[in-house]
Amino acid sequence: MSARRILWHDGYASNLNNVWKTKTTWKSYYEEIIRYAKAYDYDAIGLTLEGKESGIMQELDKATLDSKDLGILPSNDLALERINDFITDAEEANLQVALNVFQSDVIIPSDSQSQTAPIDQFVDFISQLKNNNQPTNQPLKKPLIIGVDSETNGLKKTSTTKDPVTGLTLSVSDYTKAWTTALDNAKVDYDTFAVFGGSAPIKEWYDPSDPNYIEQFVNAVEYYSLDGWYPKKNINGVFNDDIANLKPGDPGQALKVIQNWMNPQWLQDNKLDPEDAAPKPSYITNSAGEKLYNQIMPAFSIGTGNPNNTLGKHSNGKSIGPSVFGNWDPEQFIKFLDAWELAYPETADIFVYQADQLNTSWVPNAIAPSWGSDLLNTIF
Repeated sequence: MSARRILWHDGYASNLNNVWKTKTTWKSYYEEIIRYAKAYDYDAIGLTLEGKESGIMQELDKATLDSKDLGILPSNDLALERINDFITDAEEANLQVALNVFQSDVIIPSDSQSQTAPIDQFVDFISQLKNNNQPTNQPLKKPLIIGVDSETNGLKKTSTTKDPVTGLTLSVSDYTKAWTTALDNAKVDYDTFAVFGGSAPIKEWYDPSDPNYIEQFVNAVEYYSLDGWYPKKNINGVFNDDIANLKPGDPGQALKVIQNWMNPQWLQDNKLDPEDAAPKPSYITNSAGEKLYNQIMPAFSIGTGNPNNTLGKHSNGKSIGPSVFGNWDPEQFIKFLDAWELAYPETADIFVYQADQLNTSWVPNAIAPSWGSDLLNTIF
């Protein structure tokens, strides 16, 4: 198989306060993720950069440590130390490093800052990341993979996003240019920038003839129940169940379920809205008559719907999200990824999320059945 497989990190379900409390807790947390990634031949492994306005501050109100001690980004020496430790161990395990930038106001100005100031702050932080074993002139062994969540940042299928407080509007095109400009100015080495969610690719991401073409950008489509799919069902709806109920695993049938949801005719035949079809990997013909891949890369959830058997344990003790692939046999899930590649050989990247909700039964020689408060209580 040729697609790069990226184990994506989607936040700190087990509470950033707990995970980053000491070097020991932090190392124990990410070593489990690395161990799984190596056991199942992933090519890259992710980590989340939490911004000050990402929602994690709600946890800090109840935390015993001050925010400056917790490594909240974008500017913090402890955050830099912790993330560089992760990068060092990931790269020593021959894994490329991916960064999920998570900050709900990443495009919204604060006080007198410019509209893209938060992006500049993140990029400044990213430019300081390094493998501690590398020479100064080559801080990382491989280029970074960077991604943002389109829903968190308001980048849906519409061409612009508007902040309800400031009234300011930023187009998807302007947003991507702000990132590329900041990354290039800081001389950050990255080979992919993934926009997650239902935000359809824009022409300048996939058509080299476009004057604003950006080679590194892709749309990582989460094949997961979205709002509007199956009327009267919420995000924990039938699509997720159709996958989860195939446990211990049926790769061929799971592929068929997803292909059905990409097919407007199938939706219509089943009395559903064909406009709710999931984005489909396909080719688009440009004005020069060239057939171009639309830069859609799949993202599949390994959520278990159970807080007691995962690496991340929600601070309220409830399940973090619905069960999708997370309760399958891990080998069957890998066979599903193989089946996807056979069906869509043009796929360059496959994202698997959320590493922070990793089922510890999938991890060889897992340290504990859960990374929740029970484990923390045994350490401190």
